[in-house]
Amino acid sequence: MEKASENSKKFLWVGNDPSIDFINTDIVLEGKPVDLLQSPEDYLAWLGAAGIDMRQTSRAPGAMHQGFQQAKEFRGKLREAYEQLVKTATVPHSILTAVNAYISKSRRPAELRTRGSSFELYPYWLAEKAADYVAPLAWAFAGFLATADLDRIRKCQNPECVLFFYDTSKSGSRRWCSLDICGNKMRMAASRERHQRRHH
Repeated sequence: MEKASENSKKFLWVGNDPSIDFINTDIVLEGKPVDLLQSPEDYLAWLGAAGIDMRQTSRAPGAMHQGFQQAKEFRGKLREAYEQLVKTATVPHSILTAVNAYISKSRRPAELRTRGSSFELYPYWLAEKAADYVAPLAWAFAGFLATADLDRIRKCQNPECVLFFYDTSKSGSRRWCSLDICGNKMRMAASRERHQRRHH
């Protein structure tokens, strides 16, 4: 389990949904684009840290590598979908088609496990073909769209930030991806600006 917590620190968990946290693996740091997913191993580490149990039934490295490439392409489609959702509360039909293609072929068995004196159902994903590596994200996005309050999907209000999140605050007035990342930075900038105006 130590590895999972180590892996989870490498990624940003501000989105409140795996499909949003996934697009937040493509970020901007100090004005430069940074992709937190550089390899198939990074992607598998991200899935694990996101709580998605991916079990490879094929040892063919080609499927995993292709799956990684498809997942990154799908990430671009998801970003487009979230951009559109924030602006118009709609999703392009081409993206729904892509999501449905991944969902329709996915393989998602589950295990029943005891947890103390009760039981829990643990779904996991079987990855044999390239598309199997994208299916969990298609399911996450589809489940999110079907249940979320679309008015609460936000893009961080820091103009230099590319992160999205789902606002789960009671007031529904969250403005930043994270107080630590952008909130304090933007508040300090606003405060400096007010201070400069007063002294000019």
